[in-house]
Amino acid sequence: MIAYGIVWIVLVQVICSLRFVPREQSRHTVQAFFEKMDRPVDVKKEMGADYDLRSADLSAFKILGVVMVIISVLMGSFFLTEMSGREVTITLIALGSNLVLGLGMLYLGTRKQT
Repeated sequence: MIAYGIVWIVLVQVICSLRFVPREQSRHTVQAFFEKMDRPVDVKKEMGADYDLRSADLSAFKILGVVMVIISVLMGSFFLTEMSGREVTITLIALGSNLVLGLGMLYLGTRKQT
């Protein structure tokens, strides 16, 4: 066991002392990537002139709202089968709050922006 520990320490020291120097092409590729990432995004140019940024920001609410409503319905159908009175009450409160939040997000995602 002691020999294993000594070999492990030597291997770690040798590996840590090695220096890997990237090639010049690799440096240019990484530098070009970060330069591209630093440029601001022009949404109108990429998505078109008729793109509405505010409505696109709320589209995630619609997706999340639908998922939350589906989860609430499925959880209600699976979990409310064999429970006692107190467990049913707590589960109904949790499912109801999840359903209300899901419907609220669905409403926010589907309404028109002015």
